[in-house]
Amino acid sequence: MTTEQKQTEGGTQQRQYKRVSEVLKSQDFHLNARKVTVEDVEGKQLILWDAQIRDWTGEYGESQFVLFYASSVELPDDHFTFLAGGKAVVDKSRKLLQKRSFPVEAEFRSIVSESGRLYLDMQ
Repeated sequence: MTTEQKQTEGGTQQRQYKRVSEVLKSQDFHLNARKVTVEDVEGKQLILWDAQIRDWTGEYGESQFVLFYASSVELPDDHFTFLAGGKAVVDKSRKLLQKRSFPVEAEFRSIVSESGRLYLDMQ
């Protein structure tokens, strides 16, 4: 972060600027954090500290998933990463990233739709 100072008639004004690398995070996403599965965190109260939306091309085409950096509410200093997918999770994560809302509390739940499909939601 860069701080700029400017002298005006009213005194000194300071403005801070973030670097591009601070806003657009590296692909090396919290490499030292332990990795867990979404099944390990489902139904638990979490603190989501950071997230990245990633594209993935697989056997059935291209899709997106979210890589989360999180901790449990009970152990906020015990950080881990996990992957989660699905339209609801990706869309909500995109909005949180756009609003720079992290950290936030969240809970992941599997929901069965009226058609019988199982999907993951984040509340």
